Amino acid sequence: MNIKLWNQIREQVKLKQNNRCYLCNKEVKGRSANVHHIIDRRFKDLELAPFNLVLLCPRCHKFDKFSVHNTSIYFSEILRKREPERYELLINYLLKNSY
Repeated sequence: MNIKLWNQIREQVKLKQNNRCYLCNKEVKGRSANVHHIIDRRFKDLELAPFNLVLLCPRCHKFDKFSVHNTSIYFSEILRKREPERYELLINYLLKNSY
């Protein structure tokens, strides 16, 4: 991954979300800002796609019982309700590229 480009895109995601966690809306700054890939990095063409990234606090990213890594279906449902167009774009990508 191109680190310079990743850092630029990471900053774009943080700005788009006003430095707020996508799930709990907590302000996220500095090293606690976790930019999460909705569709994981194995899909290289989405690795740096801003529409595939969300800003999360550490708790929502990894540490809570409902974190995106512990209960991805929970996150998927939130994304589907909040941003149905984004959800459809990503789910259609998976359907097209997973088989």
